[in-house]
Amino acid sequence: METCGAVDSAGLIPVSLTLAGDGRNVFVANCGPYAASDDGRTVAVFPVKPQGILGPAKTIQQHRGSSADPQRQTSAHPHGVTIDPGNGYAWAPDLGTDSIWCYAYHAALGALLLEPERTVQLTANRGPRTLKFHPNGKFAYLINELASSQGRAPRGMVLDASGGYLLVGNEDSGSIQGFRIAENGTLKSIGALAEMPGPTCLTFAPA
Repeated sequence: METCGAVDSAGLIPVSLTLAGDGRNVFVANCGPYAASDDGRTVAVFPVKPQGILGPAKTIQQHRGSSADPQRQTSAHPHGVTIDPGNGYAWAPDLGTDSIWCYAYHAALGALLLEPERTVQLTANRGPRTLKFHPNGKFAYLINELASSQGRAPRGMVLDASGGYLLVGNEDSGSIQGFRIAENGTLKSIGALAEMPGPTCLTFAPA
């Protein structure tokens, strides 16, 4: 397999990789270790060069803060970056600060600018981890790792292309939980669809 080179992740413990819808940039979330320090807890933007090679980070945003859990929330822990359907904002769930950080995204510059007034603060001890937008752009769904209803340690989440179903992989429960999405965006559980050791990443195969 031909390599496309390597770049530093611009933080500690990279846990998520996201390609922008226009293919111009890649976003990385560095969650950092569980310790009382914010060093290396970053989200970063990398330009995609010809032949798919990544350039050095154009933007590095440091996350800081904490929340209530004495083991898991002594510092910031960004766990992902999701671009909204309009390609104008980037949303970064931060397990350590119980918040979803919002950034204005400028594709041509590869820039993220913090939007404090749009950042969402959640109730303490939620531990937000993964955010996904519905295909219609009207709804968004969030996994809270520390306060999950129907499984332990939810990690992966995926919506089918039609927007009719949402699946969640619960790593510690060893199960994949299914939900039907109503027209108004609400979820109805359809139960555990499969059991397997530690599901963490889900995707639908092309039809």
